[in-house]
Formats: sequence, structure tokens, C-alpha cells
Amino acid sequence: MIAINRPLCFHTITQILDNTVVKVRVALSYGTFVDVFYNSDTGKCSYALIENSARIFGADNAFIGWHIHPFGNPAHHKKTTQVAFGDFLISIEQHYTAK
Repeated sequence: MIAINRPLCFHTITQILDNTVVKVRVALSYGTFVDVFYNSDTGKCSYALIENSARIFGADNAFIGWHIHPFGNPAHHKKTTQVAFGDFLISIEQHYTAK
């Protein structure tokens, strides 16, 4: 998994929720984690950066196609092209190193 190759990632936990849904939790060095869900039946995928039990950044392709839930306003939906998980992690790294 690409997360293993990123310096910000501590470890991953993978759960198979049913025959078609997989959840991966990636613990990050910032005291946060990323939850990844993938449904092989629907092709839906989502990434959410969680801090203090709340999503602070995310990306998914549910309902309206690929969109981002941006830092500072994670309830907002900003349309985008497909987001690879590696690119999602790079966005997190850039956010934390810019602070």
C-alpha cells in the first residue's frame, strides 16, 4: 500500500466490512488518521482526514462524482478530477508543513 511508503504514516489497519466493502485506517504522525472506504460493487471510494473525531479534509466520488471537502470548510463540496490516494496524502503533508 502506498501509505507504507510515506513518512507521515505510522501504520495501517484493514477491515473487510462485508463481501464488497473494505475500510483502511492509516494512523499519521500528526496525531490524526485517514479513513479510506472502497465499495467494489459501486466503485465508490472515500478518503477522510480525521482530527479530534471530525473530518477536517476529504475526497470522495459519492453522489456527484469526485469532489474534495477542503481544509477550513470540510462540509463544502468542490468538484475535481479523480483523486489518487497518494495525491491525497501529499495534500495532507503540504497542509501540515505549511503551518
